[in-house]
Amino acid sequence: MSAFRGYYISIAGTQLPGKFILEGSYKTTDNQRTELKAYRDNSNLLHRQTSPNYKTSMEFSTPVLTLTELEQLKSILNSGIINARERKIRVKYWNSEDLCYRTMTAYMPDVQHTIKNTLNGEPLYESVTYQFIQY
Repeated sequence: MSAFRGYYISIAGTQLPGKFILEGSYKTTDNQRTELKAYRDNSNLLHRQTSPNYKTSMEFSTPVLTLTELEQLKSILNSGIINARERKIRVKYWNSEDLCYRTMTAYMPDVQHTIKNTLNGEPLYESVTYQFIQY
C-alpha cells in the first residue's frame, strides 16, 4: 500500500491545496549528500567522506493568483514560520526518494512578486516560485 496521501506539502498540519501548485512545477532534490572531504590516492582511486545528515530542497510555482488567493497561500505558509527574521519554517513534504512523508526545518529564500494586471480592483499576480532549503 502506498504511503502517498494525496498531497505534496503540509504546513502546521494544513495540507497545501493543489490549486496553489502549478502543474509540473513541484520539484524536490531529496536527501542530498554533503561531501565533507574527497581526495584521490597515489593510485588515483577516489575516496569520499560524506555527512550522515542528508538535506532536501524543494520548490514549486503557483499559477496566476488573485490578491485573495495570495493572502490564503501566505496565511498557510506563515502558520509554519518558526523564526520570521530568518524565514525559518517547518514543512512536511512528499520525499520521492524514500517514498514517504518527511518533515524538515527549512528556510524560504526571498520571493519575487510580479503584478500582471488588475482584476476587479485587485492586483493579479504572475506565477510565484517558493523554495524551501533544509537547514
